Amino acid sequence: MEEYGAAGNIYRHEYEDVAPREVWDTLTLHLPPLLTVVEAELAALEEAGTDRSV
Repeated sequence: MEEYGAAGNIYRHEYEDVAPREVWDTLTLHLPPLLTVVEAELAALEEAGTDRSV
């Protein structure tokens, strides 16, 4: 997960040096697996009856 934070810092603070291919790869290769994990975690919270509105 540290890679996502590092990429975020680069995209926010050094965006003039980001190659379009890096952005494309992040969107198409790296975000889908992250989305899968996030959806699984949210489903687990919902099954456990955890209130996500906080």
